[in-house]
Amino acid sequence: VITFIAEDGTNTKASMTINVASLATGVEISGDDTNVKQGKSIQLTAKVTPTYAENKKVNWSINILDAQGNPLSAKLATVRNGKVTTNRKIPVGAEITVWADTLDGSLLTSAPYIITVD
Repeated sequence: VITFIAEDGTNTKASMTINVASLATGVEISGDDTNVKQGKSIQLTAKVTPTYAENKKVNWSINILDAQGNPLSAKLATVRNGKVTTNRKIPVGAEITVWADTLDGSLLTSAPYIITVD
């Protein structure tokens, strides 16, 4: 709170409150496993730091490559709220790379979290 006092002898006062948003300084993905079976799911969590960051929401995204590094259809796996679900047709050996991007304006992206289909 900032208070202003007139210097014209009227002693008039005005106050203003300034709120400063605390932006994220980091985002990290964690999970219990780095392997997933065909047609199964794995739950991931995104931790936004610092703990007092005002907006801890993230946008999840994935990229899917076969064992030789060639791109695969996005229909073979999905991510929603950190839950990565594979299609039964995703090939064994495929790699699913997952990212979490902050939505608070800090423009941060996590390090990739790589899941292998086995």
